[in-house]
Amino acid sequence: MSGVHQFVPMLHLGDAVGQHTEELQALLRRLGVRSEIYVELEDPETGHLTRHMDRYAVDAAPGDLLVYQLATASDMAGWLASRQEPLVVNYHNLTPPELIAPWDNGLARHQVRATGERDRLAGRSVLGVAVSEVNRADLVAAGYRATAVVPPIVRLIDGCGAADLDAGGRAGGPPEVGTERTEVGAEGTEVGAEGAARPRRRGARWLSVGRLAPNKALEHAMVSLLAYRMRHDPDAELVIAGRPAFPAYARALRRFAAELGLARAVHFEGRVSDRTLAGLYRSADVLVVVSAHEGFCLPVVEAMAHRLPVVALARGALPEVLGGAGVLLDEPDPLTVADAVWTLQSDKAARARAVANGCDRMVSLGLAGAGRRLVDLLLAARDRRPWPGEVRTATR
Repeated sequence: MSGVHQFVPMLHLGDAVGQHTEELQALLRRLGVRSEIYVELEDPETGHLTRHMDRYAVDAAPGDLLVYQLATASDMAGWLASRQEPLVVNYHNLTPPELIAPWDNGLARHQVRATGERDRLAGRSVLGVAVSEVNRADLVAAGYRATAVVPPIVRLIDGCGAADLDAGGRAGGPPEVGTERTEVGAEGTEVGAEGAARPRRRGARWLSVGRLAPNKALEHAMVSLLAYRMRHDPDAELVIAGRPAFPAYARALRRFAAELGLARAVHFEGRVSDRTLAGLYRSADVLVVVSAHEGFCLPVVEAMAHRLPVVALARGALPEVLGGAGVLLDEPDPLTVADAVWTLQSDKAARARAVANGCDRMVSLGLAGAGRRLVDLLLAARDRRPWPGEVRTATR
């Protein structure tokens, strides 16, 4: 019996690519399609969900379709290129190497390698699926014959008043965290990441979500917070939730916060659970995204789902994902960022519009049907049927 099998270098818990991969497998299996997840390297936390890629030689069946979840370099790319089964590349973006090189030259070379692997798989693939139009442009430039855009499959609690749905169209459960803006602990404290207590806040809370990586440009968020504290609100703080993907960059951020006099105003929460992350979204006043590059930016979608306004820099896919739902800025000028946040804090009408526009944007992004659209594309590729929906084919 033929199947649709996914290949990912390593399956991580809490990672956007990992969530997407697991959700896609669940959708395929509910339709009665054989689907396994094969990895090059096993993560101890997800080893029970995966098989090593060498196992596929035994599991392979006539008519299989292979799906490569591409977000980094891997020996898996060359291995897939040598196989005969039809291949679909699901492209999640690659951070430009020049943004990484000052902090980790080895990882920058790794990204150069990944770019070459992405491009070499163009001739081997029957379809390239990107999570945004910005990423589709990379596939078209690389020579992929057919391309489509499907947002990543994610599970979201919809706080916009509609039924709770994940991207596969299933009913979601109730939020794990209450709807209060702040989780209060003992007298004079409130609950931080993973239950840690800290002094109860008086000022605005900015939130940044995502791994600590140079493309996130979190130093701009810190300088903007300093400007905000000097200009509008001396008690404002910034909460940063995300794992330190680049140790040198993470250390530099902590030093920079101290040099700015913000050591007690910038909170590095590290990797947090889904429950804690939901609490952070609910206790924040604004999500600030000043990234130099984003291929999609799931935190923007999560913020809109939690009715949290967004101030973001118009870079990469951010204008495409956010649309008119938030405040988009052309440059990370600290005073401009600070004033944009202050407008959302001081103008109730502006804040209400941002929240309402975010709810509308959640619908127009089509996240609720993303999983089924991707499955339809994959089954068409496996069965060699005409493409459903909008697929752009190259003219030669």
